[in-house]
Amino acid sequence: MKSYCIFIFASVLFFIGLTTWVGVNRYQDTVGYHTLIARQTTADVADEIARNIQDKQDQISLFATEHQDALLKLIEKPDDMAQETRIEMMLRRHFPDYFAFTIANTKGEPYIDDFDGKINEVCLEDIKYFSQNYHSLPRIHPNPGAYHYDIMSIIPGKNQEHIFFVSFHAETLAPILKHAQPPRHNLLLVMPGKRPLLEVTPEGPRYVVDRNDYHLEANEMRRLLSQNKVEGSRWTVIDLYSEGFFSSIRNGLIKQSLLMVVPYLIFAVIMYFLFQREEQLRRQAETTKEEFLATISHELRTPLTAIQGSLGLIASGVTGPITSKTSELLDIALKNSQRLILLVNDLLDMRTLETGKMDYSMQKLDLTSVIDAAIDENRDFARQFNCAFNFAPPVYPTFVKGDRNRLIQVMTNLLSNAAKYGNSDEVIDISISPVENGFRVSVYSKGSHIPQRHRHKLFEKFSRINLTNRKGVRGTGLGLSICKTIIENHHGTIGCHDDDGKGTTFYFELPAYPDEEDDAEPAPDVVRQ
Repeated sequence: MKSYCIFIFASVLFFIGLTTWVGVNRYQDTVGYHTLIARQTTADVADEIARNIQDKQDQISLFATEHQDALLKLIEKPDDMAQETRIEMMLRRHFPDYFAFTIANTKGEPYIDDFDGKINEVCLEDIKYFSQNYHSLPRIHPNPGAYHYDIMSIIPGKNQEHIFFVSFHAETLAPILKHAQPPRHNLLLVMPGKRPLLEVTPEGPRYVVDRNDYHLEANEMRRLLSQNKVEGSRWTVIDLYSEGFFSSIRNGLIKQSLLMVVPYLIFAVIMYFLFQREEQLRRQAETTKEEFLATISHELRTPLTAIQGSLGLIASGVTGPITSKTSELLDIALKNSQRLILLVNDLLDMRTLETGKMDYSMQKLDLTSVIDAAIDENRDFARQFNCAFNFAPPVYPTFVKGDRNRLIQVMTNLLSNAAKYGNSDEVIDISISPVENGFRVSVYSKGSHIPQRHRHKLFEKFSRINLTNRKGVRGTGLGLSICKTIIENHHGTIGCHDDDGKGTTFYFELPAYPDEEDDAEPAPDVVRQ
């Protein structure tokens, strides 16, 4: 059940992580896409406005050259209103967006009186700036008549030069912004500074915008995607994304992610409860199986023991003489009853191991004495198969920490298997050898060859391998599985290897008794496994 929960939880985390990663990348791609659009747009608009200013500059210079005489006449007679009107009419024919003009000396002082108030203080500041370096940097001039920007040029004279000043309506710049402005973007022409001053919007000069302060606020500048300076002016083109644009995209992506994650979470919850239900059914089945095995094992053990005892008494002649034919049949029945008792005992041991209820009396043991005891207990059994055991005890100490009875049980299984499946009249070799941090116990017999592809099955429950066995002995298929569990509970390992068909060695390894522990015989350490 725990593995199911981990799998479901991990899959949910993975799906949420994947959905989040996809959503974040889509959002970043969207922001990057619009940022790229803003950079390209501001660059194009800044170039177009710069070309517009340069064209105006060239046209004003050409006009001043072509109409030099008329302009000089007005300089000589600045009060000649008729001459001023003629020049103004010519300017309107050449420049549809013309607003006003004046002529000034190189000190920036106008020759013509401004009776209609079109030449304000900002215009005079720009004229003086131009008179100092002959360089014009347009900006928006507020005026009740019209918001405008100025272009200036030099008028060559006989004795000195003069400044020709022409103003143009600022609203003519608005269409450039309007036609280039992408959806959900705001293109603005501003005067840069700590608080940029709004100059022109796609709708027109700043006075058309309904706001109290024409300086851009900090929250507006946080929406800045791109900016580009307009060459030949004091302006900068900026692109601000519409308020709430990216937040609406982010919210949309969150909703889409939730539409994918929520059904998956519902599916995961359903799968969790289904797995939980299946786990409950599995546990019920496991409990039923254990109860069945326990009942069958206990119910079989008593009658089988009685049957084996009765058959043994009959076979020994206690009840009277028996014929040779009857003796053969009794021998078969006795062997099979013994096999059934062995099977029942193995089933009980396996059930105890699986349920974790087997007790281990862990203490300091001499591994050599354990092997000696196992050999003594199985010597008569080996004689039935014309086999003998050969064990040369090592001269060095072989202390381990373990349960004596359980280790004798493991040795009994390995020794009996060697006798049953080995060759007749064979000597089975048992040895102890040191390994890293412990000892290896090996049981070698010249039994049937075990193919490499079958060796991994030897220690599985009820695993049987069809080997050539001339002795006709069959096992329960549980002995080696029980041995494996016991050895692993002693923190050891068990295995086998084949000597190129010449024989088979079964072995197990146990860690040596720690040197730092008390060398005196310790009290048994009962561990329930």
